[in-house]
Amino acid sequence: MKKTVVKESLKIWRFQPIRNLLFREEKESIRTSYGIKEGEELKGVFKIHNEYGEEWTDAVSHQFGNYDYLMGADIEYRNPYVVQEMKNWIKWYMDTTKVEGIRLDALKHISSDFLKEWTQYIKTEINPECYILGEFWKDEAEKIEYFSDKMTDLISCFDAPLHYNFFRASEEGRNYDLSGILKGSFL
Repeated sequence: MKKTVVKESLKIWRFQPIRNLLFREEKESIRTSYGIKEGEELKGVFKIHNEYGEEWTDAVSHQFGNYDYLMGADIEYRNPYVVQEMKNWIKWYMDTTKVEGIRLDALKHISSDFLKEWTQYIKTEINPECYILGEFWKDEAEKIEYFSDKMTDLISCFDAPLHYNFFRASEEGRNYDLSGILKGSFL
């Protein structure tokens, strides 16, 4: 397998002013990202090697191998600067919007080590009453429960097995035995 080493910044992210409250220009670099998708000349998915590691993180779901890489670019959550920037951002966001809860998406793809530290920060430094709902989509309650235990119950998760039971019931109609609707769910 041929290795491609990226030695320079990849692109510029611009966070546009939101009602003139914030403007931030941050350069994405090999220290803040560790996965990129195809570029104009290269095709494929490439790991970026830096001082925080040369492999995908192990603190993600292992469904289909390793879920660390998603949607074209990954964030290097092993970098303390990145973690601090995420804390700065969520503090700004919650102070600005005055929300009392947040919903997090695609948690199987984000480092559980980072998520635990970040949600603890939210609960201890910003709002102890903040409700955090996360989408850790699995059809087995045991896998969701394992994730929830790892997060020390800081993040509530959707009852995906119950969703699948309702889906089956809708497909089977009157042939579905409603006495089994809660089977394998959290209820």
